[in-house]
Amino acid sequence: MKIDEAMTFDRALRWLVRDSHTLHASAIDLQFARDGFGIIVGSIAPVCVATRALLTARPGAVPTEQVVAHLHERANDEGWRYFDNYLAIPPDSDDLGLVLHVLAAAGVSPDEPWVAAPLRHLARNRRSPGMFPTWLVTDPDSRSTTDEAWASGTGSVHPEVVANLCHALLALNAVGWTEDLVAAAGWLASSPGDRLVGNHWYYGLGYAGWMICAFLRATHTAGLFDAANSLALYRELLAGGQNELGAWPLDHLPIARVGLGRAPRPVLQHSVSETAWRVAALRAAGVPARHPMLSNAVRFLAGAQQSDGGFAAEPFFETLSVDPYGSRTTTAAAVVHALAP
Repeated sequence: MKIDEAMTFDRALRWLVRDSHTLHASAIDLQFARDGFGIIVGSIAPVCVATRALLTARPGAVPTEQVVAHLHERANDEGWRYFDNYLAIPPDSDDLGLVLHVLAAAGVSPDEPWVAAPLRHLARNRRSPGMFPTWLVTDPDSRSTTDEAWASGTGSVHPEVVANLCHALLALNAVGWTEDLVAAAGWLASSPGDRLVGNHWYYGLGYAGWMICAFLRATHTAGLFDAANSLALYRELLAGGQNELGAWPLDHLPIARVGLGRAPRPVLQHSVSETAWRVAALRAAGVPARHPMLSNAVRFLAGAQQSDGGFAAEPFFETLSVDPYGSRTTTAAAVVHALAP
C-alpha cells in the first residue's frame, strides 16, 4: 500500500470509528416527504453500510453489541424499513440484506426468532428462484398496488437489491438458499450492461457494481457459479468514464427519480463516493489494487479528504424528499471499502 493510500485509509477509518461511537447518529436525516410532512430516514442503511465497511477494514472483527441490539430493536416479523415511521412503504429486501450481512458477521443464527420470521416473509414474497422483489408485502393481493406506487415503473425486482440480499443469504445460510443463489447469479451474469443501469434507488453505477461483483465473486469462490466471464465483462464496463483526475462522475440517476417525477440533478463531475464504489467494485471484479487506474483513483480520493479525515456528503439513494439522501458516513464508508487491504 503506498504512503498516500495508507494515510488516506487510516484517517478515513479513524473517522468512521469515531462516527460509530454515536451509532452513526449524524447519518440520520429528516426528509420532507412527498405527502407533505417530515420523516426520519431510518438508521438501518447507514448503520449497516458503515458497519460492513468497518468489518471489511478489520478482518476478524465482529459487529458491536450496540449495533446488534439496535438491529434487534428495529426488527419486526416482516423485516426492516428505510423509513421507521412511514408505514405506507412496506419493509424491503435491501434493508433485510444489509441487516443479514451484519448478523452473519456477528454469528447470529438464522434460527433466532427475530431473524427467522423476516426470512420466512422473504420466501413468501419470492417471484421465482433468486428473484426477490424489492418490497416485501404481507398480503399478496396488495403486490400490484405496492409495485405501482413504489417500483417506479421498472418492475419490482432490481439488480442491486438481488445481489445484496443473495450475498447476505450466502454468508448466513448458503445451504438453505442454494437454488436462489445460483439463479440470482445467473441472472446478474446474463447481461451486465442491463444489470448495471437497472439500479433502482441508488445513485451511480459504482455501488450497484460493487454489490453485483462482490456477490458474483462470492458465488464463484464458493463453487456455486462460474463467474469468471461475467466478472471480466463487469470490469470492462465499470472501468469506463474515469477522468484525468482519476475520478468518476456521478451522472447516473436512479430510475426511481424519474418514476417519482423528479427533475434531473446536475452531474457531479468528480465524485468521491462514485469513485470509491467503482474502486471497490473493480477490486471485487478482479482488478489488482496496484493497477494504474486504481492508483489514480486513490490519489483523487486522498486529495478530496477533509481535515478531520472524513469526506463531504454526496447523493447516495433516492428518497421521498425532493433531495436525495447523502451523509458523510456513507461517503466515508465507500472510501474505507475501496481502500481496505
